[in-house]
Amino acid sequence: MQYIFIKKNNYWILFVIFFFLSLFIFISNNNYQKETILNSSNYYIGYIYLYSNYFREYLILKKNNNFLIKENNDLKNYISNNIYNNDYFNIQLHDFDNYRYKYIYAKVINNSVSLLNNYLTLNRGKKDGICSGMGVIYNNSVVGIIKDTSNNFSTVYSILNCNIKISVKLKNNNAIGSLSWNGIDIQYANLDDIPIHIKIKNGDIVLTTGYSLFEENIPIGFIDDDFKFNKNSDFWQLKVKLFTQFINLQYVYIVYDKFQIEKLNLEKLHYDT
Repeated sequence: MQYIFIKKNNYWILFVIFFFLSLFIFISNNNYQKETILNSSNYYIGYIYLYSNYFREYLILKKNNNFLIKENNDLKNYISNNIYNNDYFNIQLHDFDNYRYKYIYAKVINNSVSLLNNYLTLNRGKKDGICSGMGVIYNNSVVGIIKDTSNNFSTVYSILNCNIKISVKLKNNNAIGSLSWNGIDIQYANLDDIPIHIKIKNGDIVLTTGYSLFEENIPIGFIDDDFKFNKNSDFWQLKVKLFTQFINLQYVYIVYDKFQIEKLNLEKLHYDT
């Protein structure tokens, strides 16, 4: 059947082959046509990238929508609890001065996960009130710490950066330790400084302490079943499975602590003496 089709249409097939071959030779030997074709192709390739990005964003609409639904549900629960537990009616929702922490929404415009010292770039900067040292979270889990800022952008040391450590605690017993990335797997980090007399269980939740740049009790991850103690020290060697999926990050919240500068200046006086 294929042979019959080729035999029947051999003149058209040869015409198409020779047409594109002659077109290729003509363009290759004519700089003007070559430049015109390349410019046109770049134009269309740019649009292909643009619409492919739109398509990728469309594919994760359900995930983002579920995230927004959860946040709205948490907000409703917070409001409901405060109506009955606190003098809620004396606080207006827009009166942010009554709260220690504010959250500034930002879009991730660059994100590395394959380096030893990974970072993100956000579309928020000094004009939005962002400054070095602020914490960054996503979906109620820790992302990293603001490193540098310009007027319109800021860079973030993510947890997947060997230069940062975060003060954390275990949810079950409040034992305090220090979290740092192992430099190998983007899904895991190391938890150090937990004494071996502390009972550890697989699945123990790891939270922020509130001592560093983050609000207290923000989840970071959970203890993986691969844990042991160092025979040469009195501390556990713990592996933490991170909640944040860094490879999929598109949106984050920057944490503004209105007492941060006051706290840091006071601690600086202590260290200088």
